[in-house]
Amino acid sequence: NKKRKNYFLKKNKNLNILTFFKKEFNALNFILENLFNSPIQLEISRLYYPFDDSNVLAQIIGLNGKKYKFDSISSRLFSIADIFNPKTDIRDINLAPRRHNSITACLSGIKIRVAGRFYKHTIIPRKTVSTVQAGSMARGFVNHVESSRYINKSKRGSFSISVSVSHIFY
Repeated sequence: NKKRKNYFLKKNKNLNILTFFKKEFNALNFILENLFNSPIQLEISRLYYPFDDSNVLAQIIGLNGKKYKFDSISSRLFSIADIFNPKTDIRDINLAPRRHNSITACLSGIKIRVAGRFYKHTIIPRKTVSTVQAGSMARGFVNHVESSRYINKSKRGSFSISVSVSHIFY
């Protein structure tokens, strides 16, 4: 089964995931229908980058904290993220007809706040808060701000990661 997944990821990037994992999704659907005693319809959407959704990003940072330091995670994230500055950047808007109810959005800011004792931190006070931000989070410039929180415990104490992601619709 592992070879099948690797084959899917490497060779067929543009094909639909349901063509390769039809049995697995049918089994998942069957289990959920029996669990909730009602028909279930799965709607699967692909996330190309974890920073498009704040909940996914908070969980990834929290789970990767065991292996990497917070500074290296945040610097790597901000180097990959294509953050659009609404004041200075000019983007070409595609005027081609779009699908019904489709909205084009771009990432305009990410704010990550770690409170408490993160995994790789040295012994620091529990009330220590470190914040890293890139881009704009001001409500006057962005259209949508979503935030989520991930709370976990390490051997040194507990910590919480709060992630806010802002988007601009055009």
